[in-house]
Amino acid sequence: AQILQDAVTHSSRETFPDFKNILITWRERLPNKWDSLRDWDDIFSWRIQVFESVNHSFKWGEAQKRAVLHDLPWTVIKMAHVARKQNLKHVCLSSLARLRTVQSMDVQDAFDKLREQIIVCHADSGPEEKVELRSGLNIINNTKLDYFDEKQKAELFRLKGLFVASLKEKPDANSSFSHCLQICGNYGKGWYSWARHCDAIFMELKKNPYAAQAIACYTQAVNHNCDSARLMLSRVLWLLSLDDEQHTYASTLDKCGKNLPRWVWIPWIPQLLTALTRPEAVYARNILKGIADD
Repeated sequence: AQILQDAVTHSSRETFPDFKNILITWRERLPNKWDSLRDWDDIFSWRIQVFESVNHSFKWGEAQKRAVLHDLPWTVIKMAHVARKQNLKHVCLSSLARLRTVQSMDVQDAFDKLREQIIVCHADSGPEEKVELRSGLNIINNTKLDYFDEKQKAELFRLKGLFVASLKEKPDANSSFSHCLQICGNYGKGWYSWARHCDAIFMELKKNPYAAQAIACYTQAVNHNCDSARLMLSRVLWLLSLDDEQHTYASTLDKCGKNLPRWVWIPWIPQLLTALTRPEAVYARNILKGIADD
């Protein structure tokens, strides 16, 4: 009601109101992730209706100035994101299609829209999966990176790595993940995706270098604040139990994990205690000693 009232008042004076605080509040007031898409749609459709009304009230103004009076792109992209997470691909794409008529969009919103269009191609597990993967890969390859910052560019190369890995092109996937982290070396999500890729190759080929690389990447992902990677420390300890006679895995963990905060190991104390009866006991004992010292 406040937005619509201010819109009418300022429009009659040909001035622009300030909706910044209200738009920030609306971004923070969202349904729960586990709520049904119908609940999300009810709230977001109502908000979109308000944004369109505001946009219409100030149609006499420049597109760039009108763009800051509403949050239409972010709202539509968020709706598409939730639909994708709930495996409703067509709802996701139809939501993104609403942005075709938007004349002015923030760089971050443009990137998020592009990201959703790419990821939805990776979500298909049906008979046309390979076609969808090639389609998503084409979107990435044809995207101009000039307007994006380092983290956004790194995310695109991370996604490219996921796509080519799904197409069983392992060398190209490694190259894409490597390029991702050359662009932004502190991108935890990039380290995590590369770790998962190396881990999968190790399980398929049983080649030790891939396991060591997976351990290094997992620890780097944790070190750069990737929450998902912390859960994979149990996987690191399991890989450690498969170490060779040269202690390749243990030495990799000792080298790459020395900068990890000790508290990340606290949930895995039972596993570390069990490791004291195995060949990797020396390294497990060092971690436990560090936890105790802290």
